Amino acid sequence: MPQSLRSVFAFAFCCCGCDYTALSAAVGEHVVYHWDGSEEQLCGGTVAVADRFVEAIPAYYGSSLENRGPNIQYFWGLPGQSSACAWGGASECSVHLLTGFTVFSEIPLNTHELAHTAKGGYGQPDFVNEGFATRWEQSELLGGVPWRTAPSAVSEVGLRAQFALHLGTHVDYVMAHAWWVALETHYGPSKMGKLIEVLEGSGSAGDVEAALQQVLGISLAESAALAASLPELFLDDPVCELAGLPTLVWNGEPLVVEREHARCDDDDVVNLRGQRVSWLFALDFPMDWVAVDVEVTVPDNADLQQKSLVLSWCDGEISLDHMSATHFSAAHPDAPSTTKYLGGHYVAALWGVLQADGSVEFPRAEFKESSP
Repeated sequence: MPQSLRSVFAFAFCCCGCDYTALSAAVGEHVVYHWDGSEEQLCGGTVAVADRFVEAIPAYYGSSLENRGPNIQYFWGLPGQSSACAWGGASECSVHLLTGFTVFSEIPLNTHELAHTAKGGYGQPDFVNEGFATRWEQSELLGGVPWRTAPSAVSEVGLRAQFALHLGTHVDYVMAHAWWVALETHYGPSKMGKLIEVLEGSGSAGDVEAALQQVLGISLAESAALAASLPELFLDDPVCELAGLPTLVWNGEPLVVEREHARCDDDDVVNLRGQRVSWLFALDFPMDWVAVDVEVTVPDNADLQQKSLVLSWCDGEISLDHMSATHFSAAHPDAPSTTKYLGGHYVAALWGVLQADGSVEFPRAEFKESSP
């Protein structure tokens, strides 16, 4: 939820008289992290993933970053920081300032709030901003829960009421998500990129309808009808858009994936939630589906809990596939069935556990062609 400048004042006010802790900082290309290093370990790949994420969103819509340099200040898990967002009734938020953005979050990679820093996620009516941000929210590979769309009761009257809400009033996130995704699935990213450009500075239902007519050739009522008839679907995981992931290619031989001797400081280890961390990679299979057995194991005497392989198909475009990520747990190797039909491009993650000494225990995954 984007907030106003008074959120910053609220944060400063709530900390008046506090015993201040010297915060640790890590500077990326676009995002600067601030956290209490005595309480949390920020792993070496987290800032880079945030950087790639804020680059990927505008690229998806056919544009580039508006601002160069680190202009997003990300405050992670600080006591009292929820007061900075309380004015809008939220516990986590992003603040748009003239010099950039400030994000307050309890989790290290809040894709919803990072999406609010991209053009399309701020500067329009809150309903548009939240529809945009929820579309990019909750990468399952980063430990979140993806949004699944379904037909909903969206009407022109309902849309006009949502656009009339004042700053700080909660919009209907489900309706906003359905509206944005319905337009995107129908018209595609390029058209939506143009709509974002025209919507900039809009402040009313009339402004939004004029933008819809100019770019998409539809009325507000027609946009509501599209959202009301939206089928149940998952979009590609947002991590599908990340550039630079290490890529493994299936050639028919057993494929072993392991990340041994990892440490939090390594530049490819990413914080998730709590002590869970991730190593992200990509997998390419032939487009013809291959029956593959997947086995996830850990060394003898190692703790099986919280160690998994997460696999998500990326088809490269918005589609009506009902596919979310598949989890293969070391603790429950037979749930789900380890035989899967795989084809095309995937993003995947090994989930492991961060130890107090900075070491990381990741599982080992093996893919091998299933016997007839």
